Amino acid sequence: MRNLSSVRQFFNQIIAIHNFSPTIYHNYQLPAPRAGEWKLILNSDDIAYGGSGVVIEDCYSVSGEFCGFSQSLFVDIPPLATVLLELIN
Repeated sequence: MRNLSSVRQFFNQIIAIHNFSPTIYHNYQLPAPRAGEWKLILNSDDIAYGGSGVVIEDCYSVSGEFCGFSQSLFVDIPPLATVLLELIN
């Protein structure tokens, strides 16, 4: 059971965002499993990967109930892309 607990803890520290549409979503609110600073670890829309280059900044969670979570994030979501954010503190 300890292994399963470690896996759950790891996945509570990563947020995966997938946008399958050609639309950019600005300042989009998402639930966050934990409070803190979230750092960008992957943006498949980066120019290095042949994307359009929509820039995503690291962000901090905001307190307040959203979709059953006590924290949320506001992020720009690039078109036709996957974004990974990691909790760093």
